Amino acid sequence: MLDQLSQHASRAAEFAHQAASGLSAMLCGLETNLIPEHGGICWRIKTPDAIAAKVRARPVNDFIGIRVLVRHSGILADALQRIAAWAPQYCLEEKLSQDKYATPARGGYRAFHVDYEFYHDNRWGLPKEVTVELQLTTWMQNLHSEISHRLLYKNTSATSSLIITDLEEMSTLLYETDAHLATKYASLFRAS
Repeated sequence: MLDQLSQHASRAAEFAHQAASGLSAMLCGLETNLIPEHGGICWRIKTPDAIAAKVRARPVNDFIGIRVLVRHSGILADALQRIAAWAPQYCLEEKLSQDKYATPARGGYRAFHVDYEFYHDNRWGLPKEVTVELQLTTWMQNLHSEISHRLLYKNTSATSSLIITDLEEMSTLLYETDAHLATKYASLFRAS
């Protein structure tokens, strides 16, 4: 599996660059809501070491990872609709969609995850084993994600229940603040 995925890394990077640019164009109606100073949309290709570690635990569903950040929760639904229209244009078939925003993961992680496989006949010549995971979240929840990723996801030792509780409380506070921000943001731009 490792060799098979690694041999497709350069074509996967070509795809990811083109797909991220196309996704940015699809989200252009939300332009004021993306966070360009933080990239808004970023991507990565899993390294051989990361592939080897993940294969031991479970199948690789995210050889190509794409992360989309929006300013607030008020535009998540619109962004999801635009992403659904974008995927077929890039030869992607949805395999799994998870709403971890409304139903957060352990530690309070909130994002929408959509896993894709490539169509058999795609212009990059990538096999379906070269999978894509798109994550959509807000700027505030991304802050939480960076912390929880370090303390929970990448941490190989046992994590204390106090840390998990603190992360979940932080996520709830950010979630509530995000909802208030969405309302205020809409109000401000309607008034201008």
